[in-house]
Amino acid sequence: MEVSEKEMIRTLTNSLITNEKLMYPVFGAIRKKQSKVTGRPNDFAYIALTNLDRLLLYRFDQFSSFMEYYTFDTLIMGDVSKTNLGQYIVELSFLTDKGTKDITLVFSSSVKGFDFPHQEVNSELLYTEIDMKII
Repeated sequence: MEVSEKEMIRTLTNSLITNEKLMYPVFGAIRKKQSKVTGRPNDFAYIALTNLDRLLLYRFDQFSSFMEYYTFDTLIMGDVSKTNLGQYIVELSFLTDKGTKDITLVFSSSVKGFDFPHQEVNSELLYTEIDMKII
């Protein structure tokens, strides 16, 4: 699987619904609660918001991939932080039909070794937008 901004936009755009627009897509990771099966503490992810107040998460690794959607009207609580090295950490809890879903997103202002020319701008905008939604 190619990992690039072009592929990220294509993948996330395929999940949009009618009249929905993609906002602030970034390459990052989603921390796993348990890593017993794979031994890896994170899944790679394409992360974005939409103009219809949805959070899109496309998780992937070398074996599988899947899309998740959350709406901010089901947000129970959240916290955002930024490290001195330009890494953003976003912790969110959503109410779902199966109970509470806790998600920790991690993304950086730059991606070394991959083609993500808008990562710096989008990561700051994504962080700011999510921060405004959880206040």
